[in-house]
Amino acid sequence: MSRPVQNFPAIFIIVAIIAVIYFFPNLSENARIGLILAVPFSLLGIAYVLVPVRLYRNHSLSACSEFQAFHPSREVVPEDTWDNICEAVSTLVPIGFHLAAHLQTCRSGPSGIVYTTLMENGDHTIVANLNTRFVAKPKAQGYTVLGFFTESADGTVIITANNAVLAHAPHPENRIVLWMPDIQFPDELLEYHLRLVAKFAIEPKRDVLKGDPAEFMKRLSKTQASHWAKMGYYKLDAAGRIYRLTWKGAMLTAWKELWPIKPARYAWRKHQTNKLLRKLEE
Repeated sequence: MSRPVQNFPAIFIIVAIIAVIYFFPNLSENARIGLILAVPFSLLGIAYVLVPVRLYRNHSLSACSEFQAFHPSREVVPEDTWDNICEAVSTLVPIGFHLAAHLQTCRSGPSGIVYTTLMENGDHTIVANLNTRFVAKPKAQGYTVLGFFTESADGTVIITANNAVLAHAPHPENRIVLWMPDIQFPDELLEYHLRLVAKFAIEPKRDVLKGDPAEFMKRLSKTQASHWAKMGYYKLDAAGRIYRLTWKGAMLTAWKELWPIKPARYAWRKHQTNKLLRKLEE
């Protein structure tokens, strides 16, 4: 979702500033400084309008994402993507996890595929979710995120994940999420998750996957989309198949990726992480 923002042509700002200096050589120093300062703020203002419009027109979510099992030995999987999956699996197996399923879904249209590998620990109370989004355009590359999922008997969901990109919409109130983007080793990330579970979980539920990993992911996806719709970010189309961004959702989603909101969000999220880590020490 941040791609339209990342493609914002910052070079235009530099060119415009040079043009001000070149074409208005006789302006007073104060007037020239004023014009130079006005250029980036004007372009930023334009971005705050154009990026939400572009997002509103182009972005949508499936109301019923389908997850299908894939078999690496019989299907073509990008080499880097498969290497990342194998590395994570080989790290988790020795510490008590077993493979539940390899799944894939085309959430982002033909240019993007999400590969999901689900694993469970020995007592079936923790699900390891390895998500790799492979994007073919404009340059083939994959983005991998590892998260651990535990559901408490009281309905509280505890998640520990190393995603580097923040979610564009708020998560449900019954979730405790520890954001650890700097931790890449699965066993180290698991240690933090186990501490969270010991601190906040009341009798963790067993067998969360219920023998059907695809249905588990489908349920998670549906719950997330429904929550975003409830928060006013999306609305279901007349056919009931697609969630489309509302103007509120488009503006908030785009603005959260623009300066100065984006760095402020990361600072706030880091503060929340530190606050949660301090609670673990109590």
